[in-house]
Amino acid sequence: MGLLILGTGGHAKVALDIALESGIEVCGFLDDDSSRGGTEIHGFKVLGQISSWQEHGDTLFPAIGNNKTRQQIISTLGMAAPWTTLAHPKATISRFATIGKGVLVAFGACIGPDARVADFSIINSGATVDHDCSIGQFVHIAVGAHLAGNVHVSEGAFLGAGAIVIPNLEVGEWSVVGAGATVTKLVKSGETVVGTPAKPK
Repeated sequence: MGLLILGTGGHAKVALDIALESGIEVCGFLDDDSSRGGTEIHGFKVLGQISSWQEHGDTLFPAIGNNKTRQQIISTLGMAAPWTTLAHPKATISRFATIGKGVLVAFGACIGPDARVADFSIINSGATVDHDCSIGQFVHIAVGAHLAGNVHVSEGAFLGAGAIVIPNLEVGEWSVVGAGATVTKLVKSGETVVGTPAKPK
């Protein structure tokens, strides 16, 4: 039957573009906002609510940029649902990297050897995840962010556009690294850091 994209925001448009560039058949979109029903995005219909997915397709992609919301949707549908990964043909992924399910790797992203990206994370356009990095579940590495080698990013963390993390550091669970920040030491779980060098907000 084909792929169903969950969500109708900007990230869903990115997912659609990657799917089409990869030659994947797309059935349409699902969104729990009832006002979206029957509308179209680049010629693909919003077919109904997320809970109706079995009526419309056979694989799913969670195109939700917000980490918490994405986690909630996965929790509702279950880890065993037929989640797929989308990687743009013009992303660079090492043959020695490990990529989980439900992951999006966008245009121009680069993932190095022995890097590990866990389920339902986002490596956005032009982002770099260098060798031996570990990315937890439900992480979002935003546009143009760069992780040097052996960085560990824990579950649910968000790294803003253009952020930089130097080698051998840890970014804690559900933390936020502001856009353009340069991380030079541990970011604690739940902490928000900004600036260069990055400091708690």
